[in-house]
Amino acid sequence: MNAILQRLLAVFVALTAVAAAANHEFLSMTTPPGATLKALCPFNQPPAFGLLPVTFILTNPTTKPIIWEVNQANRSYSSGSFSRSLSLSCPAGESRTSTVLFAVGEMAGNDNGYDRGQLTLSATADGITNSGTLGDYGNRGSNTVLCGSKVGSPVDPYEPTAFDTTLAPTDWRAYAGWRAVAITDSEWRAMPPGAKLALTTWVKTGGVLAIVVLDPGSTAATLGLPAVDQGSDTACGLGHLKVVESQMRDLSLFLTSKSKGADGQSSYSDSRMGSWKERAPGLFAGQGKSSLNLLLLAVVLVFAILIGPVNLFLIAPAARRHRLFFSVPIISLATVLLLLAAVLLGDGMGGKGTRFVLIENRPGEGENTNHIVQYQTSRCGVMFSTGFKAPGSAFVEGLASPNSSGRNNAEYELVAEADGLRGSGPFFSSRTSQHFRVAGVVPTRGRIELGECDGATAKLTSTFDFPLEKLYFTRDGKAWFVAEGVKPGEPATAKPLTASVEMEMQAALNEAPEEIGDRVGQLRQRPMHFVAFTAKPAAIATHGSIRWTDHGIVTGALVVP
Repeated sequence: MNAILQRLLAVFVALTAVAAAANHEFLSMTTPPGATLKALCPFNQPPAFGLLPVTFILTNPTTKPIIWEVNQANRSYSSGSFSRSLSLSCPAGESRTSTVLFAVGEMAGNDNGYDRGQLTLSATADGITNSGTLGDYGNRGSNTVLCGSKVGSPVDPYEPTAFDTTLAPTDWRAYAGWRAVAITDSEWRAMPPGAKLALTTWVKTGGVLAIVVLDPGSTAATLGLPAVDQGSDTACGLGHLKVVESQMRDLSLFLTSKSKGADGQSSYSDSRMGSWKERAPGLFAGQGKSSLNLLLLAVVLVFAILIGPVNLFLIAPAARRHRLFFSVPIISLATVLLLLAAVLLGDGMGGKGTRFVLIENRPGEGENTNHIVQYQTSRCGVMFSTGFKAPGSAFVEGLASPNSSGRNNAEYELVAEADGLRGSGPFFSSRTSQHFRVAGVVPTRGRIELGECDGATAKLTSTFDFPLEKLYFTRDGKAWFVAEGVKPGEPATAKPLTASVEMEMQAALNEAPEEIGDRVGQLRQRPMHFVAFTAKPAAIATHGSIRWTDHGIVTGALVVP
């Protein structure tokens, strides 16, 4: 039976590889002088939302430089769409390759259950225009799992998205729209170092990666994979990584179990569909409600009284009607000023927001990074800028409004730049509410150093640049210590925890978004690791005019000097 299954698998792999190769090139054009442009994507289908990597291959055999104008078509999504324009140049007699990340899908989430995005690009040069489309927008199956061409179809009764690893991106944000990735050991070995780093970085920010072994001699060590966390068989940072045998059942079980929430639903899909408010009660506390409507009503009533009876009977009675030429403009101008004042008093300048931040600290091993997952919701008053710039390597996705269908036909631009992520469009519009999930990788020198520990007390030192209200750690995954008021650079003393660590953390985790609470619950049993709570975490900045109330959880490995 196993031999038959292996043969069927080999046939399926061959068919999948042929189909995948045919779908990855979706735009090609040649100018009259003979210059060519080709657009290729490592995925044969865009995600429902994310940054899609597109590789442009430019060839210019002519004697003069050529410039292609590339435009992303604006699809009329119900919850906000993306558009972008850029120029690609190629000098005379040369060839160039450039990879660009294009935002795809609906910005504000959707209420249609669509699992498939779409990207349409047009290129123009020397008066010639050609266009191409990747993907088929709709909900005919799930495409939240990427599968290498040699893996086959291990997931659900649905069709996974084919992944051509020869074009594997070198930016981890290209994987941010996917729940899981499955590739073979040979595909992993063939990937360049930059692509491997991008894939493992995505895992540490919450992704799920399965390496399917076709070579019996392949192990995590021989493949050069990052080690899973001590005390776990799959946990790697905030995500999961596993080397699995080429058994479709085992692979499917791993991918589906590790990439779903505790209730069996995909956290990503739930967030996009707007059913996440009940799972994040703390995000909506303390923002209050605008009093603008009452103030506007009061101003309108005062205006009606002044412009009508007061004006006609007191200011400009029958014998002095000429005063209307002065009183009406003066009352109208005063009302306009009152309306402006009402808007400022009712909504205020800037806005208020709440952020829940989970930081996985990775000290040493050549990393020294914080991997961050951040949920934030805010309500804006009067805003003079609606875009944002998130520094560093960050990814921002809009969550569907929990109080409405979230329909928004606005046009957005999301650009991954070398020094951060730039968003243009009505991300933070005046008098609106916003809901975002932010993920990022930030370099840091922060860590928790463990000094003497005799069983009764333990000495700790924090090099984070923010204080920690409470810090819990375990050396063996069973006995816990707790320290309070840990300040940067100052020695702290931890004592054995007499209460249940689950009960100690439960109150804080109940207020956090479900994804953060679940991940902390999975990670806290790791030996020689800590979990700390802070009101001043190193959150990923989005808009400087928002006054944030922060709730931070920091976890990571203890460092023994």
